[in-house]
Amino acid sequence: MRDGFPKNARWMKYAGFTATASSLLKEPDGTEHNAENVTDWGRDTAWVEGQEGDGVGESITLTLKKPAKVSRVGIVNGYAKSRELYTANNRTMNFKVSVNDGQPFNVEIPDEFLQEEHFWFDLPKSSALVKTIKLEIDTINPGSTYRDTAISDIKLLVPLENAPKIQPSR
Repeated sequence: MRDGFPKNARWMKYAGFTATASSLLKEPDGTEHNAENVTDWGRDTAWVEGQEGDGVGESITLTLKKPAKVSRVGIVNGYAKSRELYTANNRTMNFKVSVNDGQPFNVEIPDEFLQEEHFWFDLPKSSALVKTIKLEIDTINPGSTYRDTAISDIKLLVPLENAPKIQPSR
């Protein structure tokens, strides 16, 4: 599997979405680790929950710009700007995931610093279009320095209905 696409996958595209969260961390210097940081395609920023404690029960909600049949979710867990920040902050061990406010299911996330990849998981097959996906922190891997739980990036994959037309080069 490469970049979240299974070897025998149909053609896929990334879905656009906005992100909101139950809380966010505000640093003393005014920096905010808001939910939209997971949409910027980078590892230099992260959503960091802002409640006292380890962040269990805090959540991030992804709202698709256009409802679609999302098949996979890709996550860069923790604060992945550097290996040091990754280990210093909490990382999610297990999410409760719900689609369109439906019954939640559990997803276990490996505690692995990913420099280029995402961890991918499949959403349950459904004929309904996905409007929202909620990721609630259920259990964490503790950080060595901070009790804040972070997520650096999220991607959503949607299968294309038709294969793209590829023109040979001249």
